Amino acid sequence: MKNLIFIFLTLITVAVSAQSTTPRTGNAGNIDNTYRKLNYKYVPVTADAAGLDTLLVKPNAFHTQYFIASVTDSVAINVTTIANSYLGDELSLIVTNSAGSNHAIKWAGSYIQSATTTTGGAVGTAYLTSSKRAVINFVFNGSVWVEVSRMIQ
Repeated sequence: MKNLIFIFLTLITVAVSAQSTTPRTGNAGNIDNTYRKLNYKYVPVTADAAGLDTLLVKPNAFHTQYFIASVTDSVAINVTTIANSYLGDELSLIVTNSAGSNHAIKWAGSYIQSATTTTGGAVGTAYLTSSKRAVINFVFNGSVWVEVSRMIQ
């Protein structure tokens, strides 16, 4: 019985992790800082159904790239967890608007902060015209994802 409790507590300790205010490479002189540990993750989003959808984003690599091939209508981006995020991690959203009409990319949740304030809409909403693209980049500052750049055609 004691062994089971020990194994259970060990598994919980290993499984629990939180966001880090240090970079993935560490910050000490004797830590490997050659960037060999940094990994890249590509997440294709293939379907955007009718109605305002919420894309649940879970960045867990040094550079996580979400690619939305076609936005049917407005979409909200929500970073649901920062448990595997480290200081300096990057999040990139590449979005292509469908043909036909204008659509919007909105932000949801408390872990993402837009740097741009737009007139006539929600704070930081990105408006896409028909068949155009957008690239929006974020960096993790130790507690939230902060927008660093935005390019919209």
